Amino acid sequence: MPPLLHESTARAIADGRVQEAARRRKGPGRDLEPGRAPAGPPTSPAGSRRERAVALGTAVLAATQLLAAGWMLVSPRSFFPAVGPFGAYNDHYLHDVAAFTGGLGVGLLLSLRWPAMRAGALATTAVTTGLHAVNHWADISSADPGSSAGVLDAVSLTVGLGFAAALTVMAASRRRV
Repeated sequence: MPPLLHESTARAIADGRVQEAARRRKGPGRDLEPGRAPAGPPTSPAGSRRERAVALGTAVLAATQLLAAGWMLVSPRSFFPAVGPFGAYNDHYLHDVAAFTGGLGVGLLLSLRWPAMRAGALATTAVTTGLHAVNHWADISSADPGSSAGVLDAVSLTVGLGFAAALTVMAASRRRV
């Protein structure tokens, strides 16, 4: 039967050098108390502020996506003339858009609980918003006459793209010092 401990580990234990053996194995500056995970590098105050700002921005984006999706689902006939007066009204397509918009909002909310998802959720939102903005700029003259939705939608989506892109960069470049 093979030995349960490597010979050098058994010797270190026998000599009372467990802490030193763990330090050599794990490297300097690690928390070596039994049952505790090694401590990581500290986060700088600037990094902490940035992470709070990204989380707040993510919450704002999640809320706007979920509110828009909710409005489309609950009252599509009021949403259409106020925000989407392009072409003929279609209840089914509004509900489809609500499903995708709501999906982005839920993904952003989940990234608040699991920060490792945040940069990906933000990048997906930025790309989707960017494509949506391009569509609105291309169709800017197609909104119903007398409506400011064409220009207003294109500009607000472009601002939303900038906001989502900035948050994506901030989330993806989380640095530890």
